[in-house]
Amino acid sequence: MKADLHFHPNLPLYVPFFGKRFGKMKVKAMWKAILRADLDVVLVCEHVYKNPLKSFALFQDAKPATSNTILIPGIEYLTKEGVDIIIFSEEFTSIASHPDLLTPKKLTLEECVSKVTSDTNLHGIVPHPYTPGLTSAGRNCGEERAHVAIEEFGMVEQH
Repeated sequence: MKADLHFHPNLPLYVPFFGKRFGKMKVKAMWKAILRADLDVVLVCEHVYKNPLKSFALFQDAKPATSNTILIPGIEYLTKEGVDIIIFSEEFTSIASHPDLLTPKKLTLEECVSKVTSDTNLHGIVPHPYTPGLTSAGRNCGEERAHVAIEEFGMVEQH
């Protein structure tokens, strides 16, 4: 099985008129790449501050009829500490039922982990825990707190 579990379209849906039009063109190009890579599963985890529900819907609506790729709805949440956390579920409504998860920087790393692990419909991944970038759990929260989150979720992005 070939899967992409850290994919965000970064659609410019916030730009009036042209954003949606450009977004549709971008989604079409991304679908070509997915088909070329022959991916079986794609976790569409748009950044929480970029309208993830609308991005997922646009991406799902553009799915070619010939594609067997399974799309999984998700978000890339941004904690108070500035840490990215991937949260996903079988249905976007499971994520949307937690308004705090749709509000960037509302929850700490521990609050986010607790909210996700307390709902059997939600799953979390600690992405890029030690990247030199600005959203690394190891960098922003320290190695100990990052490891606790990884252990609680049972998933971490590795390269």
